Amino acid sequence: MDNGVSVESIRVVSEIDDLVNLEGKIVMHKVTPVGKQVSVDYTTDLWETYYNVLAKESCSLSSDKDLYLFEVSTFKNPNAPLYLEFAVKCDIAGSVFWTNGYQFLYDEDSQKEFFFNEFQPSSPSPSSISSPVDNEKECIICLEEFDCNEFVKVTDQCNHENDICKKCIRKHVKKEILDNEEDNELLNEGNFDILCPDDDCRAVLKEQDVKKFVSEKMFNRYEQLKLNFTLSLIPNFYRCTNQDCYSGQIHEGEDTSPIMTCIACKQKSCVVHNLPFDNIRFCCPECEKLEPVSSLNPANEAEGTEDIGGVN
Repeated sequence: MDNGVSVESIRVVSEIDDLVNLEGKIVMHKVTPVGKQVSVDYTTDLWETYYNVLAKESCSLSSDKDLYLFEVSTFKNPNAPLYLEFAVKCDIAGSVFWTNGYQFLYDEDSQKEFFFNEFQPSSPSPSSISSPVDNEKECIICLEEFDCNEFVKVTDQCNHENDICKKCIRKHVKKEILDNEEDNELLNEGNFDILCPDDDCRAVLKEQDVKKFVSEKMFNRYEQLKLNFTLSLIPNFYRCTNQDCYSGQIHEGEDTSPIMTCIACKQKSCVVHNLPFDNIRFCCPECEKLEPVSSLNPANEAEGTEDIGGVN
């Protein structure tokens, strides 16, 4: 409830391929109809981009309450839940007021309708409906002040106050995924066990938490890091040393046949030194001697390998 204006519920009306159509209900006290406009700002990428839709007055719920409806259409990644944030904007006779932010997480197994806190009566006026300009607090990391809508729970395992701004959370998560290197393109370097940036909190972000705070490209890298770690636990699994190839395979007999030929790109690698074969040919003659001449034909090695890591 937000001082006379609140979102009662939001529900998924329909899904067409990746497009999700939603409808929300806003309840507010009756005010003089002249010059009154209710709208909703919403985002799916933590306010990096946002959109605005008008809410339409639907009906009168009682002598002092009106119902407004708003519609949102947005795309959902088929491999991740839809995370929607929104806030209601009220323009009454030229005075603009906002509610606090609302959050809605939807996946295939989720309920299609979500009810927020029950509406509690309170007359809307410049003194009773909070404006984001007057509702700020300080981030404990960057020490800058932001509207309270910019502070969210990092993960549902966190028990502390929401006192870290979204900008700092995004920066922290991205830094962990890139292993502190902005231009790091190596998919075997980076962290996927990401802790909450609060020094006193040891909560680990879940996959859906990470998804909320990074771009699709960065989230794909995060998933690749997790996959790479899982594959590294498989005995005799080796990744291709070609930096432009993300494949990998099982290679048996590295003691007697250390040179592996990638099934995907045909790059030869020494599994003992984890280097492209051309790079170790002169500094490691023993590895070259162990490799049979027949294996220079990539097709010969393919019979004894299993490609299980070709994920971009």
